[in-house]
Amino acid sequence: MGGKQFSLEQVEHRIIRPQYRDPRVHFALNCAALGCPVLLRGAYQGEALDSLLAAQTRRFAADPRQVRLVPVAGVLHLSRILEWYWEHLTRWFSTPSTAAPALVDYLPRYLPQDQTAPLRRHPEVKLVFEECDWSLNQQALNRKKDCGPFPRPPWSPARVPDRARPDH
Repeated sequence: MGGKQFSLEQVEHRIIRPQYRDPRVHFALNCAALGCPVLLRGAYQGEALDSLLAAQTRRFAADPRQVRLVPVAGVLHLSRILEWYWEHLTRWFSTPSTAAPALVDYLPRYLPQDQTAPLRRHPEVKLVFEECDWSLNQQALNRKKDCGPFPRPPWSPARVPDRARPDH
């Protein structure tokens, strides 16, 4: 870009996020690690941009390595990406309640139908953020089925601590 080289992470955090402020970019552009959302095999362009961002967000939410509800246990396993960017994600939309939006409010917009109803029936689930696999995502490698679980103390669904993304 302009004779300079940028990583996908730099494009995401230094150029696109500050200018467009759409949190769905977290599911569209990333550093291409195995623990990150799967990248689109194509370009994000013009009139299709909104539908492509929505599709990438649904793809992320449908990936059991990223979002996995275990209703019987009352546990929602989530990608660490959702912990790092929870405020950016939840600020993007409003809820009918006067309470601050929570991840459990945001996710049903993008979850597969079979997971939406159980999550709405169990909104007070324990959130468990999985460790991220920073291995490079190479198509020739076999993907790991799961990154965890690595249990953490339960966070309130309404508030997740604001954590800086680690350098990698």
